Amino acid sequence: MHKLIVSIIRQETLERVISSLRAEQIAFTYSKVKGFCKEVHLYRDDIHDRIRIEIVAHENDVARIKDIVMKNACCGMEGDGCLAVYVIEEYIAFNPGGTEC
Repeated sequence: MHKLIVSIIRQETLERVISSLRAEQIAFTYSKVKGFCKEVHLYRDDIHDRIRIEIVAHENDVARIKDIVMKNACCGMEGDGCLAVYVIEEYIAFNPGGTEC
């Protein structure tokens, strides 16, 4: 079974996180997002730029990947980020020459 790991992290920790994921040959995507995890702010100017990392992984790799992200994304400050793991009902990898194309 596949799982989707989604993490929202501070921009300044991105290089550390992706270097560690690459070193372990873990495929990922990332994008810039705005907002918070559990933080609540009342002013629009307080909305921070963050990075959203998405990783599709086999269930037996989830704990290792969570450890990699948490170890490299946490800097000990309020609002370091958050991480969620979702069950993927169906996952199809497609590419030219593959069975799905």
